[in-house]
Amino acid sequence: QTGPKHMNLQLTRSKLEQLVSPLIERTRKPCTDCLKDSGLKATELDSVLLVGGSTRMPLVSSMVKEIYGMEASKAVNPDEPVARGAAI
Repeated sequence: QTGPKHMNLQLTRSKLEQLVSPLIERTRKPCTDCLKDSGLKATELDSVLLVGGSTRMPLVSSMVKEIYGMEASKAVNPDEPVARGAAI
């Protein structure tokens, strides 16, 4: 049979985090490289701004806090910078 397939299942946060953890972990190196390339220390940053829907995940927030030593800024809706960039 062709066409869309629909799946209805419950997914716990811990199972979701287990599934996406390898992908999230792959973002660690670019974050640390960015700090290194800038010549700045995490303590010299005023804020960390996350963009994109997946940045709402608590797993992403905890990794940001681990790398940068601060919570990510909640001042901007993470979808807006992506949408504005696409509009340009």
